[in-house]
Amino acid sequence: MSERWLIVGLGNPGRRYERTRHNVGWFVLDELARRHALQFGRSALGARLAEGNIGKQSVILAKPQGYMNRSGQPTGSLLRYWRIERERLLVVLDDLDQPEGSLRIRPGGGAGGQRGLQDIIDQLGTGDFSRLRLGIGRPPGRMEPRAWVLKPLRGDDLIRAQEMVGRAADAVETWLQSGTEAAMTRHNGDGSRASARKHRESPEESLERWQRAQELNPGDPGPPERIGRTLLRLERPREAADWLLRAAALHEEGGDRDRSLHLQERALKLDPSRVDAQRGLAARWLALGKPRVAARRLWTLAHWLAQQERSDEALSVLDELLELNGSHDPAVRLRSQLRGVAASRDAAQTSER
Repeated sequence: MSERWLIVGLGNPGRRYERTRHNVGWFVLDELARRHALQFGRSALGARLAEGNIGKQSVILAKPQGYMNRSGQPTGSLLRYWRIERERLLVVLDDLDQPEGSLRIRPGGGAGGQRGLQDIIDQLGTGDFSRLRLGIGRPPGRMEPRAWVLKPLRGDDLIRAQEMVGRAADAVETWLQSGTEAAMTRHNGDGSRASARKHRESPEESLERWQRAQELNPGDPGPPERIGRTLLRLERPREAADWLLRAAALHEEGGDRDRSLHLQERALKLDPSRVDAQRGLAARWLALGKPRVAARRLWTLAHWLAQQERSDEALSVLDELLELNGSHDPAVRLRSQLRGVAASRDAAQTSER
């Protein structure tokens, strides 16, 4: 028999499913691959595979490609092809009947209504293999379970799912190193001990967690916004501004104009050097019928350009500002000062010639 271990994550192929609760089993395999520098490359026997080592163990990570309810045939084929014993098989799956965020690893048993797991049991003729269930909870209100499991994870839901995925990857590593009983003892539960540790999380650890969440769902504005806040804690304002502007763009795409504008203002206070973004925001405020806010943004830009000794650009912005608000005294004074400097410079250049 083979010395390899087979870890099968249940999910559905296709972009419409890739960030749903039904695919958290695949999330765990992706996290393991990331941690241990494995790559999902070739497909074989009805599954996408990543092969390599986790610790001292030779492993195959497998994502069956026949949709959730047809996971059995690829799993059985992989076991037979590599002659892997069932004791070295772990199936990772979502579970509606467990509280959200909880983990439950068991050495065997029934399917509990999970059709992907049931198909594996039917194909193998037994439920005598380990499985790791990830709790996704029951849908709220009258939402149908199917709609709940296939709803894309966003915002705080995505963050909570990613925290659970990290703990699930820890559990898989324990299972490989120390066996099912040890994994059950250390990792089964609702993650309350992990939550306690979370309060002591360093900014660097927070940053890594939010970045991973952003990778899972790049269209969600929540993680980029939190990345920006974390970078501020790390005193990296220019990078923070970049992430806040990304979050602003995603909020705009999602129809939340007010949040987008708020984040743009915050980002440009952190990094006023973004001249095009400052001009664009001023134009946006003007289009929204708020010339005073637009003038304030232009004043910030003009003042920064003047500090950088970019006088010609500053004068151009000041002219725009004073068209909106001719009584803006600081702008009038700065324009007069810059014009005086420009006149002196021109006079000096003329005398030199």
